[in-house]
Amino acid sequence: MIAVPISGWAVAWFELRRILVFLVAPALVGFAVAVLYPIGQRMAAQHRRFVLVTVCGAIGPAAMLFGWTLVVRTQWTAVPYGLGYGLGIACLSRVHKLRFWPPGMITRSQAARR
Repeated sequence: MIAVPISGWAVAWFELRRILVFLVAPALVGFAVAVLYPIGQRMAAQHRRFVLVTVCGAIGPAAMLFGWTLVVRTQWTAVPYGLGYGLGIACLSRVHKLRFWPPGMITRSQAARR
């Protein structure tokens, strides 16, 4: 048997990259998807320019498709994606105001009146 000496730093770097790719990246993409979908809907509800609404509305599904390409890699990446998505929804449930540029406030009471 031939033994090849491998640096401990190389093994640590490999494990760190594996954790980032298989656990952190799907969680971040899931969080982004949960946040980007409502932003596209809010932009459409504000009757903005067509191109701006199209771009903002397309970012959410594109992020979701990218997230599913990350989830398909292994069976373990679906869990962080779901946790990131759930965290995004939980954080958005606490949001009462969204501020877009130019300054315009959207509150829950204003949204209910529309």
